[in-house]
Amino acid sequence: SSITLMADTGGTWKEVSRNNYDASGTHTGSVAICFPPTSGYYWTCPKNEGNIFFLDMQGGTDQTIIRLNQPTADRFDSGTVITLMFTDAGTRVRHSGYIKLKNSADFVSVPFSSITLMADTGGTWIEMSRNN
Repeated sequence: SSITLMADTGGTWKEVSRNNYDASGTHTGSVAICFPPTSGYYWTCPKNEGNIFFLDMQGGTDQTIIRLNQPTADRFDSGTVITLMFTDAGTRVRHSGYIKLKNSADFVSVPFSSITLMADTGGTWIEMSRNN
């Protein structure tokens, strides 16, 4: 399990996401599966199915994510926090104009790693934390 906090005013903290993950296979909270696109680097996660997404690589390796939920109708509201969970190694989340990663450094998954992003305006995302 994990919890993500954001600094608030006056030295206090505000909860922005919570992950109640049980490695035995029981998942509680809003968990959904995100599948790779049939081609390209633009991924779409089901926005009305949760905030935690297990990325199912469909047996593929060396996947790259450059943009999330690009079509306007699929975009998450600004301020929405999501966590992408990876069971396999080798998926790259690329720093770009659409996904702004800490220190402009790409994220490359390792088994059971994750990255937490916050939706900004115009279909862009900002990294909040990573576990790899």
